[in-house]
Amino acid sequence: MAVVSFALVTLTRPSKVLIELNNPEKVKDFLRYAYPTNSDDDFSIQFIKVKNQDSWICIIDIMGLIKLRYGIEVKNNYLIISNIPWSQEGEVHPSKEKHLLSAALSINPDAGRLQLPGLFDSAMEQQRKATLSSAAYLYPILLASNTTIAQAQKKHKQLFGFTPIHPGNGEWHIKNKTLFSSQFGNFYEQTQPLYSPGNRDFGALDIISKITLSMQFEEDGLRTQLRWSLRKTE
Repeated sequence: MAVVSFALVTLTRPSKVLIELNNPEKVKDFLRYAYPTNSDDDFSIQFIKVKNQDSWICIIDIMGLIKLRYGIEVKNNYLIISNIPWSQEGEVHPSKEKHLLSAALSINPDAGRLQLPGLFDSAMEQQRKATLSSAAYLYPILLASNTTIAQAQKKHKQLFGFTPIHPGNGEWHIKNKTLFSSQFGNFYEQTQPLYSPGNRDFGALDIISKITLSMQFEEDGLRTQLRWSLRKTE
């Protein structure tokens, strides 16, 4: 939801997205030394530095047909992603949480403690289903040719345009001529990891402490504000 909202906003109206940083210098180093990425010439990303500034131009090239350009800068412990022309200066002031007026929703994943075992089982169930689905894509290629799992993944990418991967921290093995997951077994012998007390490192919101979504109708449409804070880790 956050990615789709960000994409629609940056493509349809002038906007800036601010992300608070724990280590601004590390982010600057990453941007300074980032190499262009290419994926079969269908998708590429480049970071071009603006002289004498902690600012970069991010160029996203999609199949040579669409080019998206964003301004990226590090300022006052914030990473600022902008589609506004460079001539328009922006300032970062101390932030104060304020909801928009029409509707608001607050989610606090970090508050869930007694529900963690049940949430863990639910998350592992979804990962198990995804693992078995991915295995179903790879297994026919492994049967048809004497290849490794990595080679079968590459072949599937060439044939169908996407790569089946193993969700989570597990990996696949070939056992008795059958594709077998280290965490979830196979279709006939399904297994699932056991919850460890205190484990919070799972699910789509594993690093999120709080999410607040609010909306407000205005003359030019519906304005949406999404704020999130990261969970503090020991």
